[in-house]
Amino acid sequence: QGDRVRRGQTLVVVEGNESMRSYPLTAPFDGVVLARNTNIGDVAGDNALIEMADLADVWVELHAIGRDAARLAAGQRVQIDSATGDAQGETVIETLLPLATRGQSVIARANLANPEGHWRPGMTVSANVTVSEKEVPLAVKESGLQRFRDFTVVFAQVGDSYEVRML
Repeated sequence: QGDRVRRGQTLVVVEGNESMRSYPLTAPFDGVVLARNTNIGDVAGDNALIEMADLADVWVELHAIGRDAARLAAGQRVQIDSATGDAQGETVIETLLPLATRGQSVIARANLANPEGHWRPGMTVSANVTVSEKEVPLAVKESGLQRFRDFTVVFAQVGDSYEVRML
């Protein structure tokens, strides 16, 4: 469980009851072993022996309620952050699921590239969705606004010094 495997790699060898011949079962694609549902001596029957997944791409389900849900649409850009803060990614909303949950949240689904495997299915994330954009000639972050005498100003770097600019 948890092993990375390559397409064609032998995962288990089974022995047929009638012929007593051994048959290798190989990985059908590159991926990660999620579960091994057998041990030596088990009779498999119709049960799955190995469960695998290709986690190179995962999807994120974003739950939104009320006015936030009404502002979501396919194609909007999304910044995703893991709850632990050690992984960040950017993607776009692919689709809005057609049914609301019991808690009345709307689910937006977005695909997320996962080449290093930082994103794990089931992990908690937070997201910032860009619901609209407007091009302006000059934009200043609110944290850059300063009070100077009775005015709101910003400081602009000119060469090696800073100058006050009135707004």
